[in-house]
Amino acid sequence: MNKDKKKNGISETVILLLSIIFAYLLTTWTHSWFDSLVKFFVHKSHTLPTITTVTSIYTAVVNQILRSIYNCIIEHRPVVSSNLKTKYASNVAIELQAGKTETILWHVDVQKAKRSIKGYLIIKFPDWLDITIKGDKKIVNEPEFPLNYKINLKDLVGTSMTFYFDVVPKVISRQTSSKVTVECLDSSMLIKKNLNGISISFREVN
Repeated sequence: MNKDKKKNGISETVILLLSIIFAYLLTTWTHSWFDSLVKFFVHKSHTLPTITTVTSIYTAVVNQILRSIYNCIIEHRPVVSSNLKTKYASNVAIELQAGKTETILWHVDVQKAKRSIKGYLIIKFPDWLDITIKGDKKIVNEPEFPLNYKINLKDLVGTSMTFYFDVVPKVISRQTSSKVTVECLDSSMLIKKNLNGISISFREVN
């Protein structure tokens, strides 16, 4: 099960539980009013089937209201996108060779957001690479993690940016592979994240 399907399943469960809880509370608060209404029109006492019917109606109505609110929030929430590729192709994997530099392009943007958006987008490279960054100075290196680079999400609002990383393997006599990953840190849970990593490997060529 992917993350989106899992989140949707959790959301559906939460909406259903909230609908039942609110419907129960509404039924409790209004049952005397319905009892009087039933007595007035059909001249009989409030019965269990009537309570069950009212609760079911409340559940359906509240469920629809909560679902509409949730969909409205989801539709308007900020979308953080990140895409990694090589200079000449949109590869999902790169194989490096000793002494040969490869250029990785990191394209990032934020849609449907205001300037007040908080958080950071961070890209992490494996420790067996030498990295040279080219491009906008808005991306900064983390001193404690020299192979991690981050950018403030508010700097991405209303625009898109592409950063260029020249990478070359430090190793020359072994095979290895890693994942260049992108993460969104210190951000709101309401931010939708489309973050794509890329596999990178080194193979000694005899």
